[in-house]
Amino acid sequence: MHLVLRTVHATIKPDANAGSGDTPSSLPLASLRDRHAYVLLGDPGMGKTSAFNVEAEAVGVKPIKAHDFIELNQEKSAWDGITIFIDGFDETRAGAKDGR
Repeated sequence: MHLVLRTVHATIKPDANAGSGDTPSSLPLASLRDRHAYVLLGDPGMGKTSAFNVEAEAVGVKPIKAHDFIELNQEKSAWDGITIFIDGFDETRAGAKDGR
């Protein structure tokens, strides 16, 4: 299987040091690796999960499904300094005990 590297249309809050217009509106998903956080949205079947898996692997972590993340009873300190790739928020039910 060959995965096509994804590009995204980004709405990015500029860095404090960046001038206006420094951030392009279309860029490779990989260029967001240095961001503190981002949300990847798209229609079902567009390859978000596959792209997310590539990005997680590139920084040396494993993605976690949103319903599994909700079930974890971790102390906040357990996540300090760790990049977390949470996949499937759109597949998680709000208010459900296990998120399924």
